[in-house]
Amino acid sequence: MLTLGPRMILVVLLLLVVGGGAVRTDSAPIETARIDTAPLEAVSQPVATRAVKGKAHCHGISHREVRGEEPTYTRKQLARFPNRNRLCHGIWLPSPRRYLVPQGIAITGNTAWLSGFRYRKGYGNRPCQLVRVDLTTGRRLAFRRAIYGQVGQRPRTYCRHGGGILQRGRLLWIVEKNKLWLVNPLRPGRVLNARRVWRIKSPVRGSAVVATPQRIGLVPFQTRGVAQIHWFTFKRLMRTGVLDLAVRRKGARQLGAVARTHIPSFVQGATTDARGRLFLARSTLACGELVTPAGRRIAFVPGAEGIALHSGDRRLWAVSESGAWPYARSRKPLTAAVSSFEWPRLRSGKHARCGFPVS
Repeated sequence: MLTLGPRMILVVLLLLVVGGGAVRTDSAPIETARIDTAPLEAVSQPVATRAVKGKAHCHGISHREVRGEEPTYTRKQLARFPNRNRLCHGIWLPSPRRYLVPQGIAITGNTAWLSGFRYRKGYGNRPCQLVRVDLTTGRRLAFRRAIYGQVGQRPRTYCRHGGGILQRGRLLWIVEKNKLWLVNPLRPGRVLNARRVWRIKSPVRGSAVVATPQRIGLVPFQTRGVAQIHWFTFKRLMRTGVLDLAVRRKGARQLGAVARTHIPSFVQGATTDARGRLFLARSTLACGELVTPAGRRIAFVPGAEGIALHSGDRRLWAVSESGAWPYARSRKPLTAAVSSFEWPRLRSGKHARCGFPVS
């Protein structure tokens, strides 16, 4: 017969077996003190895809189930793409939308700020625009048609493209190719004056944006080769007198990157989960894929741009430009402006077949 000591050990072992023997530990976000030139797989540790227990909560959405006011500029039906049966929710882009091309998404509660640009044929004259939407109903809550500001004492200019957006507190961070903008979207008026603007110096570039609690990452868009996310600390970024963001520091005015992460071509959006692991969206107007930290390439919504994990990492939200008026007139697939996917169930979905380079 077992004595008291061995019996207690046996009970503990049985509890570990029943409970799976796992203790949840949340690893910290990327915190490299030096510039890291390792590939993405080395920066973010691979995580095995787990089978989702129980029944699926989301089974896809039909055209009539997309929330908000349906656009009248096209009669297309929603695109049929692999893993669309993981879709939970979709909303149409609210008015004014005839020329707005959405690019980024920042979610707070049941609302989201969408960044984008006013479409014109020329690439130079495409001002940033912001629209706030109710994610439940698709109703527009606010609209800002332009953002103005200046880097230090340099000439006043305006934001272009609006490729990526982050929300920290009440402020929004918006990125374009060669500038980073900080704005208060709650100020009255259709035109915003930026609180601060930074110039982004080549080879650092911004097309999308991602963040950890301490750092902001500028994500470039490249159609060839391997690109790099350059990371800057919020604390140093906010220092008085900092005007430029570059690979290396130069005096008090130019801030250097503290780390970098290699990413593949055609990246349009990025996000991190609660454990700081990096996920990437790659897309064209006709096809999309999601890249996991382990390098798995999952079929995703066509035209995917900004992405965001929300609701305790149970939903992955994506904004797509494939439903915008300038592109809906083409033969490309039609998508809702904003979609949400069941997560982590999407991670076990079908492999992407967009034909993007492996690296």
